[in-house]
Amino acid sequence: MNKMYDAVMKMETLLDAYEALIGNITNFLNDNGINITGDPSEHPALMLYAEAGRIYGRLLHTRKLEDLLRMEGEYRLMTSMVAEMKAGAWMTTSHHEKMAKAG
Repeated sequence: MNKMYDAVMKMETLLDAYEALIGNITNFLNDNGINITGDPSEHPALMLYAEAGRIYGRLLHTRKLEDLLRMEGEYRLMTSMVAEMKAGAWMTTSHHEKMAKAG
């Protein structure tokens, strides 16, 4: 019973965390004029957005604590990648090169 409780609590924590992560990525995309429905190969943030959404959709169906802990690790990695992007890393992607040529 204790393991099941731990798994449910971890799942609820991760649901909130992934909602916030998706919101942060969405804000980053909007702030930088990147179409949220664009091709994920055009910008790393679009890849993160797609992956965070995929994991978020699977959370309610995940019961094993080990799987939830893996998803927590993926969340931490994606959060640090978003922080790097907000700090200006990865801003020389094909999307930004196209925007610079067009503008």
